Amino acid sequence: MDVKQTVMVNEFTNGVLDPGEKMLGPVRSGGRIVVNTAAGCWGPMLTPELRGGHEVSKPVYVEGAEPGDAIVIRIESVRVTSDVTSSGNDHPIEGRANGDGFVAGVCPECGAKNPPTHIEGIGADAIRCNQCGAPCAPFEFTNGYTIAFDEKKQVGVTLEKEGAQKEGAPGEWGGSLTVEAALLMPLVGLLLVNSVLLFFYFHDKNIISSCAYETAVIGSTKARGNVFSFREPGQTSGWEMRRSRSLPRPPEGISVFRSYSGRR
Repeated sequence: MDVKQTVMVNEFTNGVLDPGEKMLGPVRSGGRIVVNTAAGCWGPMLTPELRGGHEVSKPVYVEGAEPGDAIVIRIESVRVTSDVTSSGNDHPIEGRANGDGFVAGVCPECGAKNPPTHIEGIGADAIRCNQCGAPCAPFEFTNGYTIAFDEKKQVGVTLEKEGAQKEGAPGEWGGSLTVEAALLMPLVGLLLVNSVLLFFYFHDKNIISSCAYETAVIGSTKARGNVFSFREPGQTSGWEMRRSRSLPRPPEGISVFRSYSGRR
């Protein structure tokens, strides 16, 4: 069983919480669950493919949980991902459902049950069947309102009819930051920080290694007593380069600069 620290939920139950259905996850105890919820009740009501007016997300199994256990859930944040939303009073449209329009939507032209749909334009006939292109939303507004949010999603303002039509027109909607994109930002930041840390690690490792090799060479040549040393003009030793790092000084009696052993 692949236990995950973070579980993404973007699936729905079709209006039925069936104990026989497989749960998502499992999520590790103490892990995180990120849920992209359904668009209120009107989203599922206008989407025949969804079989639940008040749709809910699929449940997630928590590692080690047993029937009867109590699970503590802490809500860390709630992010509004919609720029605009609508609500109001509904009226069922005849011929677009086999009984209950909340769960049994049907296309009035091709007869497809709970057909996948797409959006063309705005208004009551904007929800259209993918198979034949006919309008197939099971409900329409009798009285409704449209609310637009500010960029920070803190304030919502009710729009006039002209403003609502402009917001819904093709090409006007700019989209919003999704939950998936929000999760990627910490990963990108972590990658950048790790890259910087790796750079400094290899930089310091090479400098410290050069100082160690230099000390070893000087010590061995001093021990043989066959040493002559000189420093070229403007040359800086490895120890002087790293003095600000508070590295240990070389043994007394050893001058630290480039050394060469041999005969003149």
